[in-house]
Amino acid sequence: MSSAGAAIGVNIVKCTNCSYEGPQDSFPQKRRGNGYVKTCTSCTQKQDGYNAVSSAKRKAKRHGTEGMEPDQAEKPCFELCCREPVPWATLMSKLEAVKMQACKVDVFVDLDPGHPTANTRKERRRRAAVLVADIRKATGFSFNCHEKTENSGAASVFEYFCSQWDGRQTKPKVHTDDPDARRDREYMMRFPCGGCLRITIDDNIPLWARVRIVHHAAHIPWVDIGPSDEIKAFINDNKRLNPSKLWKEIRHRWPETEMTAMQVSNHWSKANEGVWKLDEDQVKSAQLLVEQAAGKEVEIVALHAEPGMLAIAFALKEPLEEWGEETAEIAFDGTFNTNSAQYEISGLIAEGNGQGIPLGFIYTTGTDGTAKTGAKMRLLIDFLRFFRHRCPKIKFTLTDKERAEIDAFREVWPEAKHQCCYWHAIRYLETRLSENKPPGLYNPRDAWREFDFIDPTWAPGVVANEEDARNEMESGSVMPKGQEDEKEELESMKQAVTATCWPPAFVLINGDRRIPVWPNPPAVRKADLLIFCPHEHRKPIVEKFRRHFCHHSLIPLNDADSTCLSAEEIYEAAVYDMYQYCRQNNLAQVWAYIWNCWYAPEKWKLWARSASPLISRMRTTMMVEGFWRLFKHDVLGSFSRPRLDLVTYLIITEVLPSVKRKIDHILGRRRIGRPHALAPWSKEAKSIWMDKSQPDSIRRLKKEKKLLSANPKTAGAKKRREQQLEWLREEAEQANAKLGTDRPGLGFFKKLHRFHTRPFYRIPGIHVVDPTSTKGRYYMGPIQKPITDDQISETESGAPSDSDAAPDSDDDDDPEDTASAGKHSTEQQSPSLGQEALPAGIIEDGAGRVHFSPAEQDHHLGNFNFITETYIRNPRGLSPGLKRRLDGVLAEVNQL
Repeated sequence: MSSAGAAIGVNIVKCTNCSYEGPQDSFPQKRRGNGYVKTCTSCTQKQDGYNAVSSAKRKAKRHGTEGMEPDQAEKPCFELCCREPVPWATLMSKLEAVKMQACKVDVFVDLDPGHPTANTRKERRRRAAVLVADIRKATGFSFNCHEKTENSGAASVFEYFCSQWDGRQTKPKVHTDDPDARRDREYMMRFPCGGCLRITIDDNIPLWARVRIVHHAAHIPWVDIGPSDEIKAFINDNKRLNPSKLWKEIRHRWPETEMTAMQVSNHWSKANEGVWKLDEDQVKSAQLLVEQAAGKEVEIVALHAEPGMLAIAFALKEPLEEWGEETAEIAFDGTFNTNSAQYEISGLIAEGNGQGIPLGFIYTTGTDGTAKTGAKMRLLIDFLRFFRHRCPKIKFTLTDKERAEIDAFREVWPEAKHQCCYWHAIRYLETRLSENKPPGLYNPRDAWREFDFIDPTWAPGVVANEEDARNEMESGSVMPKGQEDEKEELESMKQAVTATCWPPAFVLINGDRRIPVWPNPPAVRKADLLIFCPHEHRKPIVEKFRRHFCHHSLIPLNDADSTCLSAEEIYEAAVYDMYQYCRQNNLAQVWAYIWNCWYAPEKWKLWARSASPLISRMRTTMMVEGFWRLFKHDVLGSFSRPRLDLVTYLIITEVLPSVKRKIDHILGRRRIGRPHALAPWSKEAKSIWMDKSQPDSIRRLKKEKKLLSANPKTAGAKKRREQQLEWLREEAEQANAKLGTDRPGLGFFKKLHRFHTRPFYRIPGIHVVDPTSTKGRYYMGPIQKPITDDQISETESGAPSDSDAAPDSDDDDDPEDTASAGKHSTEQQSPSLGQEALPAGIIEDGAGRVHFSPAEQDHHLGNFNFITETYIRNPRGLSPGLKRRLDGVLAEVNQL
């Protein structure tokens, strides 16, 4: 304080920003009027100017009005500011009149006593949310809650921002490590609107509320893509329905909804979580679900612990009990990408009247990569052994070319014929022929020991290294016993992978040993390298493979005599056909691959249908593939990688009921007394039968018409199909003559029974049981008139009737009786359809005895003498294949 001021008693104060000194009352007062500020008037005005500019910038940035014209930001289309209460309905009507326009509102609203916001017993946030929902409908803008401010009293302020305000959105979670994992979807359109909503609720004045709205710019309305309360209630009330059915009903009831099927499935999952989500861990929850349904819907399959592998397995209880003993063919295949736990789900599907019947499922996955070789195979063996005694009539098992599955089935059902899927085999072959890489290790001497027409010195110049060869020959090649001493020679033939595929420069011959030598080749261009299989040879090789795959000893050749080859003859002819093609076209590498992976003895029996005396009904695993396709489309179509426990729940609740219903239809327990549809295979049989029953002139005209309008790419396949079925024409004509009609009714085709050997179809009224056979064999008898179903049942000697037995019962298939099928002529297999007289060349005397004619006697005796002199007494010896054929023929003669 200065001396002058002190002398007169005036309080002199110095400004904190400048050198000004003056009385206290010369300084500006505080805004609340309770004192003076510490800066002079000049400094205070400057600071207020700075603060105003900074506040304007912060406000513009906060409201998104940076860069906007002042008139546009400050002059809204609708402005309402008053201190007098305004009825809530009045405010809503005014906002609806200026919907989707810029506005500025600051009013107190008067609420009705019955309004939810006036109920002080509810949470304040929910009371404010009711007002926000009404404002959203009136303005067309959506506001998201930002923060809540609790005052010292009973009042609260809730602040909301416009959902489409650019700059206020949350930062998306971008997969920087994996760009492919990012969603292929655009973000919502946003605008610099600066939309803000503040609602003040005071419990002391429950019928009043303060509403402040600031929206600087108009933009497109906000579209609600979430479910309404009505839709949520509908999903909760109908949560037992499938999500796809719920979605169809929602689209029908609420066509204006913006929801998607995925949202419906998510809400359905949340509504049913209490049923299928038994634990946060989805794997543990799936195990609990299986244990919960054990004994009622499913049966748990016990699996041993395998290091590095996790597995869950269960069987469907009722389908296994109903159809397990009737099952003759089963297929197995898995599917991926069906659950978020990354488990492979595999299903065991039985064939029933041309339809797939699931019997069990197994989930498998690797954990830490420490699983030992064969771990999956051992788990599959445990799984399949559970069905071993429940399915005692298994004759065929089908899988793809996965080695673990093949070994597991051959271990559990060694007496059954394992069949590699036709479709998978063709795909594997086509893919490998298009890959330009050398084959695995091939020893031509092993092939020569099996078939003497194979050149033991003809081998590819370069083969893959040991690891690549093992990967290609996953099924492994079996070293014949007694040849372990040649292992050293085989090791000497292994060569490192090179950039070329040239043949060896020369071959070192040391007695019986032949060692090819490959010196370091000169540098060559890529265009000069030999191609593994040129493009022009791929299709012929695949076509030959198709024929070799389907040929069987029970199916006659398309020649005048309808010759049936034996299994050994088919095998030798197939190897000769493929070998000669490769040799003539210098495809040594292709032949090495073909022999190693397909035509070696241990491989041939895995895919060739002729390796079994019976013929399977299923040729591919498409029955399993079709089941997984429908499961993914109909059951999992509304989910995106669901949890494993949800998949298990859907199998039990969705798949199992449909399987039960399918079995009821097959066994005739549904629609009793009402029409029944034909099975898919019966429909095809009916179509072919009706076609073959027509006169040749009409069939020829229809065939020409089809060929003229057919696709050139499929005309050849259709023609080959017609040639294969031409043998049915005569049988159909003779059968129709016996039945006394040219167009049998549907009942005729419904009673057809299929077998794995001849006769492939048991035709009511045509085939009867051989009274001299202890096996109940069917044969074509001299029937003068059609017999009734009761007569057929009586001739079956106590066998179950059509209504009690399965439509495709295999009780009459006996591998022992059909082991030599194909080694005889068609007359020896089964009498041709309609045969009533003795075969040609056989003479019947009056005593009921038969004699060979003189010509037949000379012919047969000449054949026996030729075999004795040419083969048995041949000083040069025989080839191994011919020796095996003669042993089989002589064994039959000795037994006779």
